[in-house]
Amino acid sequence: MAVTDNGAPPGNVSPRRELRTVTVLFGDVVGSTSLAEQLGADDWADVVQGAVGHLSAAALRYGGTVSKLPGDAITVVFGLLAARWDDAERAVLAAIAMMSAMRTYDAELRSRFGVGLRMRIGIHTGPAVATQANSGADTTAPADMVAVAARMEQTAEPGTIQASEDTWRLVAPLFDAEPVGPIELEGKAAPVNAWRVLGPKTAPGLLRG
Repeated sequence: MAVTDNGAPPGNVSPRRELRTVTVLFGDVVGSTSLAEQLGADDWADVVQGAVGHLSAAALRYGGTVSKLPGDAITVVFGLLAARWDDAERAVLAAIAMMSAMRTYDAELRSRFGVGLRMRIGIHTGPAVATQANSGADTTAPADMVAVAARMEQTAEPGTIQASEDTWRLVAPLFDAEPVGPIELEGKAAPVNAWRVLGPKTAPGLLRG
């Protein structure tokens, strides 16, 4: 009978686990309940489908993995499938691209339905365990990481991107931002400082070296 290096049958191979630093992006539509009531179920479903298409395209462009799409929200993970030194930067660039796509989509919806669509995006970076088994990689974002990214989103102003201090430390030389202040997080002993990302710097600095 064939065995693995550790003496176990191939079917009983333990999943390989690797600790990585990943960045989670969480985006959600502002005032979706009111918009759904105005448009009706069918039109709202079409609007959400169109939004998801635009957002997913931006996420994939920068190497993100769309982890789940609960309703009109989107969760994207950078660094879980393949760790890259610039995952945090990729996440912020994806968020900026998403906001740009939503501004275009908003104008289209206002012309078509007379109502618009606005988003908020939160970003957080931290450690996560990536699991690789025979069936493939686990692409599910860690719940606590998603919770912090979602909190960054929930406390952001409509139409803005808000990043945690852990993300901002990794990308500060590359983007203009303004401090938001400490954000209280459920289950966390201390608040988390947040930054409102304004856009890429005209003269970016160096991340390393």
